[in-house]
Amino acid sequence: MPTHANKKEKYTYKRIEIERLLASNYPSIAVQSLNLIKKGIINTSVRVIAQDGISYLLRIYRSIGRTKKDISQELEFCKQLQKSGLPVAVVMPNTSDTQITILRTSAGTYSAVLFSFLPGNHIKSSQHHLISSVAHAHAKMHTIAFNSKTKRGAITIAPIMHWLEVEYKTAQKEIKNNHELQQKCAQLYDELISLYKRHTKDIKALPFGLCHLDYDSDNILETKGKVTGIVDFDDMQNVPFSLDLAFSLWWWCFHHQKRDFVFSAYLKQYESQRHLTKQEKSMILFFLRIRNFILLNLLFINLPKIANVSSVKKALRFDKWIISTSI
Repeated sequence: MPTHANKKEKYTYKRIEIERLLASNYPSIAVQSLNLIKKGIINTSVRVIAQDGISYLLRIYRSIGRTKKDISQELEFCKQLQKSGLPVAVVMPNTSDTQITILRTSAGTYSAVLFSFLPGNHIKSSQHHLISSVAHAHAKMHTIAFNSKTKRGAITIAPIMHWLEVEYKTAQKEIKNNHELQQKCAQLYDELISLYKRHTKDIKALPFGLCHLDYDSDNILETKGKVTGIVDFDDMQNVPFSLDLAFSLWWWCFHHQKRDFVFSAYLKQYESQRHLTKQEKSMILFFLRIRNFILLNLLFINLPKIANVSSVKKALRFDKWIISTSI
């Protein structure tokens, strides 16, 4: 999983390198302009606008952590989603008729993929009218994943828990001078680890498949109230669908005052397309707490130059809301 540390392996955009890559591997595209997309913690994305007006998205993956096999699996699954009618970008093959192009630079070697550019605006948590279409697409992805041949291996959330541990330990060093906050985070960490050990057998029994794991905000595009793009499957893993669902619910609920309404509405719309088992429902709130704690450390302590104490406290209050919530 991507952590704060992965930023070291992120490709640093250099126009001349991208121009050479495109000219050598996609000569049919006459480039008019290149625009670096500044959003994105881990990977580097560049919008390529051709002289004929067609836009593409060039993604350069971080140099460590994602193998060609991982990326190929991601692209194969995206192809399945696209064929099923979901608004997922199409991969543009290079001159070798392969999907992955190698970018070699003095700083390192990177895998790059050229996608069609999807239209739309990034969704906002205040856009209640989008909950239905976003949740429906979410359920459809899970249904396709459950029936997919790409589902493999034993179910585990060990990589997620390792991510939680790494972010937590780094954050503890960052807030070492704030003993009260440090202690509250430590207590919550111990509680979540204890619950995880208790739920290990329950987690293994959950329905699972390939999941987006970052299906919210910047990764969902909309136009006139309709979802027109689902992007950035870089975090994709074989995990329980209820974990992926909880990860998305965090974004909708954390940033919204009417979180009870949003929480219930999203689940209702999701279940109109895919029924959740009793076991899945029983684990959603635990998984929501896991997501909240990871992002508490990552977004509010490790990534900023100075820890955002007010946001950390908000996340701690949010954890209490989760505990008080029922499904």
